[in-house]
Amino acid sequence: MSLERKEMSLDAFRKYPVWIWNDTEDALVPVENWKQLPNDDPLFIKAVFTGPDGAKYDGYLVGYEHYHAFGLFVGEEEYILNFTLPDMMADSIHAIGNQVGKNNLKLFPLEYLVETIFDGLPQIKGTFDPFC
Repeated sequence: MSLERKEMSLDAFRKYPVWIWNDTEDALVPVENWKQLPNDDPLFIKAVFTGPDGAKYDGYLVGYEHYHAFGLFVGEEEYILNFTLPDMMADSIHAIGNQVGKNNLKLFPLEYLVETIFDGLPQIKGTFDPFC
């Protein structure tokens, strides 16, 4: 099973909590033995995010040990927020705010928690706050 980037969905992450980019297939492929987290970059790891207002978002982290981007599923939409592309992040935050009915959505600080426990690793959790 592999997915083109545009086919990622919350259901795909519910089935397989970890995905990796495969250059040969030019697609994301599930990591089927995800109890042993591979040390490849980038991984796409299912996570739950909590905004400063307490709002919860399902999504995923992008990276390995250091996360340079994350994706959020809001309604039927997927928003990718990449810390190296701040203008696009601002556009995505504005679009998320419009979708949830908050014109001036304050998304950060944004806590993340990976509910899947990987063998030999502490639970993955932290806070994104790019503006501090």
